[in-house]
Amino acid sequence: MRNEISRCKAVIAIGLERSNAYYIKDTEGSKKEHIDTHRKYTSGWLHLEAEMANALGKEVFVLCQHDIYSDGIFDRKWNAYSVMEFTELDEYSREFSMFFDYLTALVKVNNTTCMEVIKDENLSNDESSELINRI
Repeated sequence: MRNEISRCKAVIAIGLERSNAYYIKDTEGSKKEHIDTHRKYTSGWLHLEAEMANALGKEVFVLCQHDIYSDGIFDRKWNAYSVMEFTELDEYSREFSMFFDYLTALVKVNNTTCMEVIKDENLSNDESSELINRI
């Protein structure tokens, strides 16, 4: 996998539902213990592959279904990547169109990367969407 990723210029991680935890107890035995139901997860391999790409200095773009659990590379609150959520799995949906328009615009800008734009702007996910619309 390392050799394949090293030949790429970027990695796009698309988080689709792979499993559903119908009952889960977080931080068991601690004061923050809580129970959650119907938590949706994607493949654990996506986390490994995206982090491998990051370690190799590749651009990493992250998309996921809106109801995928916010964890690892799909964490919406604390993450080095801007996570774009989508509600429809349709290449012509508004979310996908915005994402691919954003990538197209970035390719046209001289040596500007997605991470540079987002880090410079310190944007939340909602603000990132607005930036995409402006581009």
